Amino acid sequence: MDVDNFFHTDAQLPYRSQRKATIREGIAARLRRVCPDMTETEFQSLVDEMAEKQLQSERRLSDW
Repeated sequence: MDVDNFFHTDAQLPYRSQRKATIREGIAARLRRVCPDMTETEFQSLVDEMAEKQLQSERRLSDW
């Protein structure tokens, strides 16, 4: 599922982009130390997937 589907207005898109960048940065910093043998493509794919899951989780929690 694409996180973009969770943000319903154009006004939320800048927040989503900024939040995703922040999440990606944090995940990448932590994972880089434990995944030094991954190729850059594999690493970026993993970071993207984890960031999407985090954003989905945050969105679900904010709907409560």
